[in-house]
Amino acid sequence: TVFLDEFEQALRHLLLGSTVRKGGKLPLILETFESLLQRADRVIAADADLSQSSIDYLKSLTGRPLTTMVNFTHQGGYAFTQFTTKAGLIARLQAAALDGKRLFIATTSKRETKRLAHLLDRIGLGNQYLVRNSETSGQTRDYSANPSQWLLDHPDIQIVICSPTDATGISIECLNRFDVVALVGLPGAQTDADLAQMLSRVRQPIERWIWTAAKGARSSPVSDSIHALEVKSALQRQTDTASHVLNHSLTLDHDSHLEAWATLEANTNYAMQHLHSTFYYRMHLEGNYQVETVTLDGAELKEITTLVKQQEYEAILKAEHLSETAAKALERKDALSPEEATALHRFKLCQFYRIPAEALTLEDIERDKQGRTRSTVINLETYLNLERARTLDLEAIERGHHLLEHQHCHAASALFLHKLDLTVFLLPGAEWTTDDPNLLTLHTYVMDHLE
Repeated sequence: TVFLDEFEQALRHLLLGSTVRKGGKLPLILETFESLLQRADRVIAADADLSQSSIDYLKSLTGRPLTTMVNFTHQGGYAFTQFTTKAGLIARLQAAALDGKRLFIATTSKRETKRLAHLLDRIGLGNQYLVRNSETSGQTRDYSANPSQWLLDHPDIQIVICSPTDATGISIECLNRFDVVALVGLPGAQTDADLAQMLSRVRQPIERWIWTAAKGARSSPVSDSIHALEVKSALQRQTDTASHVLNHSLTLDHDSHLEAWATLEANTNYAMQHLHSTFYYRMHLEGNYQVETVTLDGAELKEITTLVKQQEYEAILKAEHLSETAAKALERKDALSPEEATALHRFKLCQFYRIPAEALTLEDIERDKQGRTRSTVINLETYLNLERARTLDLEAIERGHHLLEHQHCHAASALFLHKLDLTVFLLPGAEWTTDDPNLLTLHTYVMDHLE
């Protein structure tokens, strides 16, 4: 028997995630997954949000008729307050913390957990909170195993701050341990279903305070369409274009995996584009009820963000100096510890800018903008040197990557940019304003050729 718990989440990791694509392993993983289901005597899939498209995918892989069971049990909803601004919610949480309220705060990014921790440090609550993210989860295994018991054993912990690390698999069932559950819904890769799951980690129906962004931040690299057929057609065009530009045979297998992938991409696009409205519709659909809409203002987050970035830069500066051999060994690993990832980041930064390891400064790290400056330089190099662009693409294909894994075709982009003739904008010392005729002409051409 194969039991697939949290089936929707498993499918998203399988078909949209980056981990299974590492080293071009996706085709083998999909083949193994399909073979496993076909050989199993029985397959059971469970999820609170199981969709028809996922049921159809499972049916196509197993080749057998399916029986669907629906659990209509409902334990009742909770009251929630909607905040119109993130700053307003943060200000209210700060006041509640100072008032001694016990808070469970879920957020959609690791960086936000750090920002909130710094805010609590600044108001004198540095030893009264627990942060749960990918960097700290390994340090609190007892909490992961039994969060309810851990919280009862640590009454001194007033506040728990969680990243998506604890979005599923954690159930806090002890009564009267928290006064408020809050959600700081920054633009991220989370859908409305993910946000609802994060709010449900605390089972007791105590009041929720919620702010969510209008839209999510995940964007399909293939198409922003909300229709699966259009997403699939866009991928086919990308494949055909890359084959022509690189003079390299690339094929697209139209199978159950591709159908499920296109449907997931289209559904996720819709969820990202309408995150705020779909989330609150889901809240009411689940039996929860809004009691208040609050509009507050605040101005401390920018300073906290700067402080968090500064600490990250200092961590990079203080990271281990890797040799080239050690760096290559880390690149071959499937998973890195936070310390290893930071050390590898430092090595690549120094290597790219040809900075001796011992000469790296905080200013160098800040100018890199977490790799964005490097990406800009590489894009410029591929524009100026078409052969360089072609080499990058062929090297990616040799490593086992293909377009279904969302690899960018540098050669196609370089050819398009050459048609734009951007050399006029590369004059040293030249400055351009948004109303310049050359830029307006360029904008019109790009908008007309987005496909």
